Amino acid sequence: MANFDVFCFECKNIVTANVSDTIHNNLYRWHLSYKCKICDNAIEFDDIGELPDEIKRAIIEQEGLWGAILSNRKELKKLSFYSRKDSQIMSEIADLELTEAGVTDMFFKGTKNEVMWLISKLSKKGIESIKIKMLT
Repeated sequence: MANFDVFCFECKNIVTANVSDTIHNNLYRWHLSYKCKICDNAIEFDDIGELPDEIKRAIIEQEGLWGAILSNRKELKKLSFYSRKDSQIMSEIADLELTEAGVTDMFFKGTKNEVMWLISKLSKKGIESIKIKMLT
């Protein structure tokens, strides 16, 4: 579990929030919680979908940056098609930046669970040649 400092909702004291992301029932979920030592206020927040930037940064700092790599260029047209057709996938794949070599193409970077969720979703669309790689 990663953490970062936030202001307590009640007393505005700086507290350390615990954050995490997971895949549950084919949904990408994230979580934030803290308990303030000054005013005893406790917050737990869960959501699905895109991570807020500060939570994403904290998770990547703790668990590393991961990438999705298309290892079979023959599936590029299919990947491009589904990234435009499916709004959930499109929001995750901002740009398809292709290398000249064409051996492998990194098309998404994020937390490990973000990448795994996207790979799972694309696999259900018949795109099987995606690999996950730790980048940092």
